[in-house]
Amino acid sequence: MLKRNFWNNHIELLRDNHVIGKVEKSGFWGIHAKGYLLDKNYTFLNKGNFSSRTEIRDDNNNLIGEVIYSIWSSKAKIDLNGKKYYWGPKNFWGTKWKLTDELGREIFIEKNEFTVNFASTENLEFIYFLSAFLLYNSYKRMAAATAA
Repeated sequence: MLKRNFWNNHIELLRDNHVIGKVEKSGFWGIHAKGYLLDKNYTFLNKGNFSSRTEIRDDNNNLIGEVIYSIWSSKAKIDLNGKKYYWGPKNFWGTKWKLTDELGREIFIEKNEFTVNFASTENLEFIYFLSAFLLYNSYKRMAAATAA
């Protein structure tokens, strides 16, 4: 489950009502975000013109992933340690979102809840964590576009 606090610039990932992860941006127009999931820390660094991509780095500053945003839509392509994912709205209003892997399997986010529509033995917590960041970043990008 997700817990958002738009004005305090953070979003939390909860399991059984306990916080297991958090993403926090530095200021409203911040160019990077810090996060943790369980016992690991991550940094999300915006790069490129209009922050068109985000690097994901681990505790040791190793690049573990990259998000490339579509400038004209709310979509993004993600490369996470060689695995490809695709992020985008599931409906016109931007109230439902999905993260699709390279096999076409989808994770849906609606009303701060995750729904996984496939059986999996893999650990999905980091994917949820990444989804939380993308959801948070999408709302910030929409707010910035509206303000402009």
